[in-house]
Amino acid sequence: MFDKLDETLKLFEEIEKRLGETQDPKEIMKLSKKRAELEEIVTVYREYLDKKNYLQELKEVDDPELEELAKEEIPVLEKELEK
Repeated sequence: MFDKLDETLKLFEEIEKRLGETQDPKEIMKLSKKRAELEEIVTVYREYLDKKNYLQELKEVDDPELEELAKEEIPVLEKELEK
C-alpha cells in the first residue's frame, strides 16, 4: 500500500514540476486535470508522513523537560496514525 502511495506522491511532484516548465495549453490542461485527481490523496498522505516523522522525533527526545510532553503526545499520534 505504501509503495503505491509513494509512487502517487512521486507522480504528483513530477506533474507539478512539468506544469512549471510547459507553455503548451493542451499539456497544461492535461497535467492540471491529473494533478486535481491526485491532490486529495497526496495531501492526506503528506499529513500522514509528517505525523509519522514527528512521532519518530518525539521518540528520540532526550531533553528531560521535553520528555514529559513527548510522553503525552506519543500515544495521541500513534492513535491518529492507526486510522
